[in-house]
Amino acid sequence: MKSWVTVCFLTFCLSCKADEYKKYDILVAGIKIGELKASKTTLDSVTNYSIVSAVNFWFFVRVKVNYSITSDYKHGKLISSFVDTKSTKGDFKSSVIWQENHYKVQVDTYQYKKDTVLTSPIYFNVARLYFDEPDKIKNLLADSYGQIAPSEKLDANVYQVTVTGNANRYYYHQGEMEKAVMHNPIKNFEIRR
Repeated sequence: MKSWVTVCFLTFCLSCKADEYKKYDILVAGIKIGELKASKTTLDSVTNYSIVSAVNFWFFVRVKVNYSITSDYKHGKLISSFVDTKSTKGDFKSSVIWQENHYKVQVDTYQYKKDTVLTSPIYFNVARLYFDEPDKIKNLLADSYGQIAPSEKLDANVYQVTVTGNANRYYYHQGEMEKAVMHNPIKNFEIRR
């Protein structure tokens, strides 16, 4: 029995191609207001990206936001993405799921709802920005809004992704995301490794 468990454990470990974990601080005006953890795991032909963040600060009222994205790719194509947000403004969910020949998109986020389909395959989403520099990527999935957002290279290792009119900038060093400057209607914030 013990050797069977050992064989199963070794098989599982060998089938995992890579595990990557990254941790970032979330800052407003240089003050830390939260943390973001990103992970990437590959098992056989499926790669999972997971982003989890928690923010807690005072801005005339207590603001708390717990946010997570879980997305799976099979052979490089997005097969599902789920966003879960719990905040002082309410709880919200978004999903983008591949179904035979299209993505079923259901979005219920703060002051924004959408129920539609996307027909083109998706090969890059926001969660991948934490692991892959989007050097040749022209469009990517903005998971929370269930929409394709344009990505533009501004400078060497600097990219801008525009989502619902808001421009977010991502900065890379040797292929690793070092920081992101995120537009927010209340106050822009920074995600820094």
